[in-house]
Amino acid sequence: MLNRVEAIATTVRIEPGTERTDDQGAHIRNRTFTDRVQSSAATLDGTNRVTLDLDIDARGGGVLRGAFELVLTNGNGAWQGELEGRFENGMVVAEGMGRGTGAQEGAVVHIDYRQLSAHPGKPPIDQPLAVFDMKAVVLGHS
Repeated sequence: MLNRVEAIATTVRIEPGTERTDDQGAHIRNRTFTDRVQSSAATLDGTNRVTLDLDIDARGGGVLRGAFELVLTNGNGAWQGELEGRFENGMVVAEGMGRGTGAQEGAVVHIDYRQLSAHPGKPPIDQPLAVFDMKAVVLGHS
């Protein structure tokens, strides 16, 4: 079964990783972002840990790639996968593909991420570090 799901991800913590700069920009490795993902769908609501390598130029453009694990709030498994994307005017646009674990085993998810300038509702923390709109397609579970 194909199921379309939406969520808002709020970055609540950042582990810096390593960073170096040169004339082409900043090169960041193994930076980990912890996001609280809020969705009315139990198949996407949870905590997402995303570890990225980012290359950002002086104009705010660049690319990112890495891995994620989205552990579901209800305890019914997780999504583990990879993502890649780019910066548009300093904001992240990315997509990821993951496989389910636990109760989600056998299912796959494709997620489109788009960074927002502000949370569209009440964020789960007072000062979000970043906010993302997530649109997902889950294949394999209703």
